[in-house]
Amino acid sequence: MKYFISLFFLPFLVFSEDNLEYISCYEEYNSSCEVILEKGAESEINDYSVYLKERVTGKKIFLSPEQNTTMEGVSLYRIDNSYLLLKEYWGAGRGVNFIRFKFKDHSLDDAVVFNIESQVDVYLKKRNWGGYYCDYSSGTSFDNSLPPLHSVFLANCKKKNKFNLINNDYINNDVIFFISHLSNNNKTNLIKLIALDSKDSNNIDFEDVGCIENCSDISKSGNFIGKINKKIRVKLHLDFKASDTYGYYYYDKFKQNISLSGRLNNGELILNAYKENGELLEVFNGILSDGKYSGYWIDMKTKKEYPFSFYRMITQ
Repeated sequence: MKYFISLFFLPFLVFSEDNLEYISCYEEYNSSCEVILEKGAESEINDYSVYLKERVTGKKIFLSPEQNTTMEGVSLYRIDNSYLLLKEYWGAGRGVNFIRFKFKDHSLDDAVVFNIESQVDVYLKKRNWGGYYCDYSSGTSFDNSLPPLHSVFLANCKKKNKFNLINNDYINNDVIFFISHLSNNNKTNLIKLIALDSKDSNNIDFEDVGCIENCSDISKSGNFIGKINKKIRVKLHLDFKASDTYGYYYYDKFKQNISLSGRLNNGELILNAYKENGELLEVFNGILSDGKYSGYWIDMKTKKEYPFSFYRMITQ
């Protein structure tokens, strides 16, 4: 019950108009999505094709569709200025394969490939997680005669992906695992990831996966997922302007954005949340290193402190 102390003050906070939630672009004809997924021919009740198309012109971006079946589901989302085209699949193993991209000049840009999979070890009676990530190369062209996921995979991964599936570690109910990173020079490194509250889950929720080590660089902004006091789920967005840092966060239970401001100095990041009258309400005092922001959250009225750990979202 301790974590309700800070939530008592939520009505006095200044809220941001932005939101970290994903916008579905599956046959959504609205201005939020420049590209959409449109349902095509249906062969059976749950089997049908889906095309990636421009919303305004209706033009197919790839001539061949992805297939939605009883064993595979295809979705398209937008978050910030990027899109996620993903395919979730079920069977002996569970997995999610997705491309993260921007849309520019009627084509995909900055497209990267992720594949995350979990398989059951029947002897040890546990799941092993793994996968791979392939970079975007400037000037890469995609074969639009192929389905989009396959086309971007061939262009980025060069058929040389090295799938990594090894024993995992756990922090309470969180899964710690590694995926192979195939860089532009074909050198393979390992990226350390965390899947929140996924130890006993049969599915892979891409929204619950964050990066810990060997993450992509933070340039102007970053989105994070994590927990306060090892159990209170939180999402966080930060914008960086020199050493000044601005952003917002929300508790997953309430989804009300709480504005933050602070400074980043040699990896030390202190963020403050204020009431509308200017009174300091909450403080995050921590270290930002690679993909992880961790330290202590402080309730300034009660002076109680709880540890927090936030991780870069892989979907950014």
